[in-house]
Amino acid sequence: MTKPLPKQQAQLVAEYAHYIAEQARLEQAIMSASLKRDMATVVDLIETAKASARHAMTAARCLGLSPDYIPSQIIERAK
Repeated sequence: MTKPLPKQQAQLVAEYAHYIAEQARLEQAIMSASLKRDMATVVDLIETAKASARHAMTAARCLGLSPDYIPSQIIERAK
């Protein structure tokens, strides 16, 4: 049986999962706006995705995750 995570670590895991899910949602929104040729929205969504990726990377680092376990798309957006 595994030990329960400390509260702070559990919160970081939840935040990381949230940002990973948000990346998928934003990717869908970017594709949709792109198909509609709404470039202003595309640019806004890309900036939001970059900020979200930076948050995901911060949470991943705090959790001590190896870059091998972080999706490459998030690593690229976080730059």
